[in-house]
Amino acid sequence: MQKDLDIPVYNWGWSGTGNVAIQHRMVQCDLLNKFTEHDLIIPLWSSWTREDRYEEEGWYNVGSVLNQPPGSKYNKTFVRNHWRWENDVVKNATAIITANKMFPIWKNFSIAPIDDDSALYDFYQEHLPKIHVWSIDKSSHSYQVDDDHPSIMQHMKFIKKEIYADLKITMQSSTEESVNNYQLDLDDQLAKLQQKYKSKVKHKIFLHVANSLWEKHNFKKHPQFDWNGGSLNPELFKRLK
Repeated sequence: MQKDLDIPVYNWGWSGTGNVAIQHRMVQCDLLNKFTEHDLIIPLWSSWTREDRYEEEGWYNVGSVLNQPPGSKYNKTFVRNHWRWENDVVKNATAIITANKMFPIWKNFSIAPIDDDSALYDFYQEHLPKIHVWSIDKSSHSYQVDDDHPSIMQHMKFIKKEIYADLKITMQSSTEESVNNYQLDLDDQLAKLQQKYKSKVKHKIFLHVANSLWEKHNFKKHPQFDWNGGSLNPELFKRLK
């Protein structure tokens, strides 16, 4: 969209982020940039078992607390003593409902459909906005990376089908070429790493490689937002005072 519409784009997303942090970061973005009725706000909500904490270095986001590696602060003891699905229902539903009451959201999407028939979820469900589920097939790079998130090409197809089609926007051939070349270059680098280590590429290494190739394929980069681990440049907060 950045290439086709020739508009400034800032990446506020980050790997492992939950819905509470998404809603908080939407507020931060509004405070810095002042949303208007002309802005296109399209959140992609995450899974509901993620834990979000803001710490000294920014947001601490590590994905689902039910799928953590050894050494994580959200270990089995944390889950046994502190995690409850009911708490996840309350905080996630509240974050999504609040965001939709605060901002003129165009469409809500999610890659994690909720299957719950509890009375607590039913209470919130009737107040939740319509959430379009992005059904994801295994991507072509899944065999290379220890991660099942959608590939770059799948993101492009999603944009064309779910957003461009409704907005009557046509993707330029040069944009498709850039995205395709980015994916091919990334796949090539991942294949070399997989061959080197004789195993799937770890998620952190995957992010590092993707980051290093970003500008090479003529995508603009904003250091204060992009690839920054979920924190914000302190200089930006001075604008809030």
